[in-house]
Amino acid sequence: MRSFLMLLAIVATIAFLVIGNRHWQEKIDVSHFASSQKAEASTETKKEKTAALAKLMPYTAHWPQPAKTDFQQAIKDQKTYTIAIVGSKAMGTEKQGWASDLKKALLQTYGDQVAVTLFPSDVTSRQFISKKLDKKVADAHPNLVLFEPFVLNDNGSVAPKDTHKNLLKAVKTWKDAVVIIQPSFPIYQASNYPDQVKELKKFAQEQKLPYLDHWKDWPGTNSKDLKKDIEFKNGEQVAPNAKGNKIWFDYLRDYFIAGHS
Repeated sequence: MRSFLMLLAIVATIAFLVIGNRHWQEKIDVSHFASSQKAEASTETKKEKTAALAKLMPYTAHWPQPAKTDFQQAIKDQKTYTIAIVGSKAMGTEKQGWASDLKKALLQTYGDQVAVTLFPSDVTSRQFISKKLDKKVADAHPNLVLFEPFVLNDNGSVAPKDTHKNLLKAVKTWKDAVVIIQPSFPIYQASNYPDQVKELKKFAQEQKLPYLDHWKDWPGTNSKDLKKDIEFKNGEQVAPNAKGNKIWFDYLRDYFIAGHS
């Protein structure tokens, strides 16, 4: 009887060791498989990032260097790069205008790597700040802001030096973003407005803010050809027409999407 019990114990011990070893081996195999899967996923992610950098970064050739760096990092971190287009109603609407066309072109080129939001406001620069519309833009956490600082809306109601102060207040609110300045559309035979735009350009350069001078692609302000690019309402020049929108859009597309096809 004692021999039988001893034999039974030996068999049980051997069985326990065999089952335990098999279980341990299965755990090792599962762990190895999981590690292998993780390594493959990591390799695939690296390949995707490298491909995205190679494809998208050349389009940013004209961007300010800080914007290029931020965009490159966003790709590496697999985060969306947010662009805000801010300015007067001259940009149009979500469905029509140069800003809408630019948004479509950016999304078509950069895909889900970017998010683009339009912030049109029918205000002066003073009202833009007093109504805290700059903070509304900041709430979108933009990485880049294309800003038309209401110089045309300010014409005759806000002094250029105050326009510039309001511009800097907005830039300070968007301290985490790269801010690029541009003027509104040109006006045919305007008197003070062209000088105010020249002052804006000079001020932007003094503040080391990138300035996009799309006016150089329009007919001169004293050229009758400019009237063909502007929408008139009751004798007032209220916005760029379809032709004017295309001039403005083409300039910005060339800047934001270098070498586009």
